[in-house]
Amino acid sequence: MEKVGEVLHYAKSHMLIIRLRREIKENDVLYLKDGRAIGRIMEVFGPIASPYAAVRTSILNIVKGEELFSDKN
Repeated sequence: MEKVGEVLHYAKSHMLIIRLRREIKENDVLYLKDGRAIGRIMEVFGPIASPYAAVRTSILNIVKGEELFSDKN
């Protein structure tokens, strides 16, 4: 798995907002370091050089700064 970003915060829309470190597409699944799937990317937004993503997840104990991974290369 490859690191794609880290958690910033939960939005009022109950989406998990992450800062992306590499290109990723909507509907890609993200994982925690231990391999647990947390959810799918619903939207990629922000500046091209420093994009963000909104992830729909049901996991509520993810903390700010936690690294997220993708199985896509």
